[in-house]
Amino acid sequence: MRKDAVKLLEDGTPKKEIKSLLGIGSDEPERTRFQEFIDFFRDVIIILIVVLFIRTYLVSPFQISGSSMAENYHDRAFLIVNKFSYVDTAITKIDENRDSAV
Repeated sequence: MRKDAVKLLEDGTPKKEIKSLLGIGSDEPERTRFQEFIDFFRDVIIILIVVLFIRTYLVSPFQISGSSMAENYHDRAFLIVNKFSYVDTAITKIDENRDSAV
């Protein structure tokens, strides 16, 4: 059987046909263009959801405009800011205000 496969390869028969003749490969039917499009669209939606979650809750990009008080930040430089530091500071300030008001 292996000799037959070698002859078919030498004759120029596509590997896909040889695998089907030998019974090798997956038993899954071929995917249509529509199924490929649906899979691609699903992957794009998942990527967009992950990116939106990260930009909304974890980090946010900023671009500096104008001169900065810090020497390391220059005009039009990009920064990625951690949003957890804002949440921690806001909670601390609220707690301090409640203690002083009571």
